[in-house]
Amino acid sequence: MMNLVLALLIPLQAKAPPERPAPTVADYVYGRDSERQKFDFWQAKSEKPTPVVLLIHGGGWVNGDKARVSGLERYLAAGISVVSINYRFVTQAIRAGVEIPPNRGPKGCLCRKRGLLGGLFC
Repeated sequence: MMNLVLALLIPLQAKAPPERPAPTVADYVYGRDSERQKFDFWQAKSEKPTPVVLLIHGGGWVNGDKARVSGLERYLAAGISVVSINYRFVTQAIRAGVEIPPNRGPKGCLCRKRGLLGGLFC
């Protein structure tokens, strides 16, 4: 019983997540329409050219970030280089004068009538 009490009093040691490799190139500016138009690049170790996977984060054009890279270590270990991009959000595009396309049905483009309040897709 004493061992059980001691075990409960000792805080559990949580494993720290493994360190992510630093990008080969960080925050490379690919466009000038928004401060978000940047990407990070991780080059797989190889003496030859490698395939590249382009990761575009989700978020419905209203949130998300290139830092949320899933599977980076697996790609690099398999000899695949990785690019993870940020892009301007729809609010930034609208402020810059980009027109939202007309509604093209339930699986179509952005919906004008719902705008930014009721969800982007009809």
